[in-house]
Amino acid sequence: MELLTDEERDSLLQGLKHTWEMVNKEYQTLSFTLDTESKKKRKERCEAQLEQIEKDIGFLSKKFVFLTPSEGAPLPHKGGSGAMSPGMSRSPAKSVGSGGGRPSPTMSMSMSKV
Repeated sequence: MELLTDEERDSLLQGLKHTWEMVNKEYQTLSFTLDTESKKKRKERCEAQLEQIEKDIGFLSKKFVFLTPSEGAPLPHKGGSGAMSPGMSRSPAKSVGSGGGRPSPTMSMSMSKV
């Protein structure tokens, strides 16, 4: 188990906020009339993504987030930049703070609350 550094946490938060802005922009440009099934599905998909991203942001907004390696993925070695290598995923084991989270399709992490 390893504590997610402030830099990593801030980087993930910035990425999530950017993704939220992109999805929200797509959502705002949707047609007002939902006269086809594809328009309805696109609207529902955007709403679900926005909701999940907001939950993920809430989870990562906590002061302490602890990580455990995913199956077969080792944690990065200490002494480096602390950033995750491409293709490496890490799973938060526990977080300390208010609120909680659920597993997110928008992040390569599975989350659990304390």
